[in-house]
Amino acid sequence: MVMERSREFNQPLHICFIDLQKAYDLVNREALWRVCRAYGLSDKMIKLLYDDVKAEVRIDGDFSSSIQMNTGVKQGCLLSPILFNVYIDFVMRQILEQAGTEGIIDRNEPKKSGSTRLDSNAGLARLDSTRHVSEKVSLNSTRATELRLKQLIF
Repeated sequence: MVMERSREFNQPLHICFIDLQKAYDLVNREALWRVCRAYGLSDKMIKLLYDDVKAEVRIDGDFSSSIQMNTGVKQGCLLSPILFNVYIDFVMRQILEQAGTEGIIDRNEPKKSGSTRLDSNAGLARLDSTRHVSEKVSLNSTRATELRLKQLIF
């Protein structure tokens, strides 16, 4: 539907996919604390849960020495899905805001102020050019590879 509308109105369509595999491990905790504060959530209690987090690897029944875990949210923690959702919501909103997107425009419907559309894990938007996206979002290529960000242009 979105691609059809893009072709119908001869508008470029850019889609940014985020591969969420192992995404819990990639959450920058300092950024997560800032996001919590931005949403008005107290980060103090959450920080206590993540203070001095260590892990051990078990190989053939033997455990390795402890490894300090400085990134990511805890696997199996009841708060982790909530924290991750708060974090990724903020990231997607920032990407759309920085890209200056107007969302998907259907000329048959009145434009809704500030409306954007997210389809599954892909942020879709009508943008002026690929260069515009790269400049506005300022994706670091190393970080984008780590997060498995992919941009498709139709």
